[in-house]
Amino acid sequence: MYNPPLGQLWVALPYAISGTPLTPFTDAPPIAARVQNILLAGVCLILLGFWVRRAVGKAEALCAVLLLATTPDFLAHSALATLDLPVTAAIFVTIYYFIRWFRRPNLGLFLRFACVLGVALVTKVSAFLLVLIIPLGLVGVATTNAPTRRYLSRFFVKGGRYPFPAIWLPLVGLVCVWLVVCCVYCFRGCFTVTEEWATSGSVRHWFVWPWPKQFIEASLGKFAYARHGNLAYLCGQFSLEGWWWYYPVALALKSPLPLFLMWCLGAFHLLAYRRSKLEVQFAAFGAATFFLGTVLLSRAQIGIRHLLPIYPCLALMCAPLFGRNGVGFWRPVAVTLLVLNVVSLMTVLPYPLTAESLLTFGRGYRCFADANYDWGQANRHITDATSVSHGLVRRPNPYLPQSGEFVVRVNELNGFPKWQTNEFGWLRELTPTRRIARAGLVYHVEENDLSSTTAAPLSPWRCAATAMMLYKRGDPSSAEAEIRAGVERGCNAALIWRSWGEFHLQEHRTTEAQAALRRASLLAPQEGEWRQLSESVGLKLQSIRLMEREPARALFYRANAALLERQYAQAREYVTQALAEGAPPEAVAPLLYHCICLLGDWEAARELVRKYGQTDMLQTALPSRFIQVLEHREWNARECVEVATWAYRNQSWVTAARLLTEALKRDPSFAEALNLLGELVVRYKDWSLPLTEQEKAALEKVVVQGSTTK
Repeated sequence: MYNPPLGQLWVALPYAISGTPLTPFTDAPPIAARVQNILLAGVCLILLGFWVRRAVGKAEALCAVLLLATTPDFLAHSALATLDLPVTAAIFVTIYYFIRWFRRPNLGLFLRFACVLGVALVTKVSAFLLVLIIPLGLVGVATTNAPTRRYLSRFFVKGGRYPFPAIWLPLVGLVCVWLVVCCVYCFRGCFTVTEEWATSGSVRHWFVWPWPKQFIEASLGKFAYARHGNLAYLCGQFSLEGWWWYYPVALALKSPLPLFLMWCLGAFHLLAYRRSKLEVQFAAFGAATFFLGTVLLSRAQIGIRHLLPIYPCLALMCAPLFGRNGVGFWRPVAVTLLVLNVVSLMTVLPYPLTAESLLTFGRGYRCFADANYDWGQANRHITDATSVSHGLVRRPNPYLPQSGEFVVRVNELNGFPKWQTNEFGWLRELTPTRRIARAGLVYHVEENDLSSTTAAPLSPWRCAATAMMLYKRGDPSSAEAEIRAGVERGCNAALIWRSWGEFHLQEHRTTEAQAALRRASLLAPQEGEWRQLSESVGLKLQSIRLMEREPARALFYRANAALLERQYAQAREYVTQALAEGAPPEAVAPLLYHCICLLGDWEAARELVRKYGQTDMLQTALPSRFIQVLEHREWNARECVEVATWAYRNQSWVTAARLLTEALKRDPSFAEALNLLGELVVRYKDWSLPLTEQEKAALEKVVVQGSTTK
């Protein structure tokens, strides 16, 4: 959410106009938002064809458009509601107007160039690479093309036709870009002097002073994110800091081989014929600059989609291959590669996101994850295939090898993002028999195939799963021996005992579960979650022992256990039953109030405050001022976000989502609400939220009004 707002406004435009509500916690495709990017893809193709036709020729224009249209990643992201295609279109249009102005320097073309540059900068932060592309592109062209070098020297000496000295052009362009940026932000936050800037006399702070504060904060936040990186996966390896070779290897392995060879051929042709058109040369150097800038400056390696702006430039670079200079060698080879690229694309439709090079030998699903291969396009199909009505395949045990027909997502198979647990590691040595929506892998595992899974790395979860299998067969001594052997072989003992306890919980053996979880919490006292799980099991055991003698206390213990397990509705019910059994209200009211707040039942919370007063015990659930507000009026947007943050930290996801949507109803542009809701949606989409079925159903009913999507 750090990116500037124009790209997001563009994607959300149909919803803002029509007021169509969104259901962000479902896999239903936002068709209206995708239409916007489809239109932008058409703009890129039309501009590319028009530009190549004017610069090179008609045949070259047709082939260049076909080459770009059959580039799998460009085609895939044209149908996705992301910011990658808007920034690609903005960068390409900026380069187009820059070349036009460079060829015919006049004020009108310069102002157009400055305006589209400003549009690009407020679309996505990666457009800041234009600051490098334009000067380095000119240097590259000047070093390889003598006529352009001579024209460049005359250009800076004579300038063009302007109503003022050409030396003022940079200032005029900067003012034009500033006006565009400020218009997007409605001039909010401009000339804002923060305390930090006021006490600093550096030029940098005074330079950013006229710009919108939100624009500067968004840009700096994105730069920091790109500098620190995130969890990256490529070719079976994980990294939290990224690799310098990520983008080169990903581009080579993700692009179909004919397409990659076409790019290499275009670059060789450019070097062989130094008198190529200025547009072709600048596009090549611009693509190279953007590629190197992304490789060297960004550790945010979440997918090759960050290289999307180079694809139109590479198509422009390859256009001369299909012209007159290609007769005899270049043209037949280029046409052959183009045809092979079209055939390669047909093999992955309608899921071009899963395209891969022949260099992967058909195992691209082991090389890529997340936005490079599996971005949720198979989720619905996998759910249908594993449903009770279909029953075609089933989900495997993540840690224990077994026979049968199973289906897993590509992300799950590669351990993304749960790379530390080594889930589904026993399947990685096997070959899928078929695919569901290209990103769902179906394995038919026979008994004799299980021997090949023994090479998979031993993990605490697999060790505990094997022990549970032995326990179910009536051999508890062998199960304990398996756990001891896992510890001796170097597995994390705390993780083994925690997994052992969770398996017992699934079989409703609370005594064994408590013993295992307590042992895990003693081995790793810093893991509060394990300690809570152990305490929850202990409270259940005490509740069972006290149920006949002291039912009120037993129900109170069960309520606390349910609260620790995030079963807030059950905890509320247990507390209510404890009150009916005669439990003292002053002892159970704080727990009841805590559960009610986590469930988001504010009417009941008001009643409880009126009934028991604003005691110190009640104030442990929410900050005291919110309890006072409950008595008098509705919360404003900021108060909604503060309570939503409290609910989010307490893992009450449904209540947090509802409060955030309420905040956005009151203030559609509230950045904190948008950021937290976006984080919640992302975690829901990548399955990293520990949700019950009831919570999933409740989140799917959460509705955000169309006007809040900006």
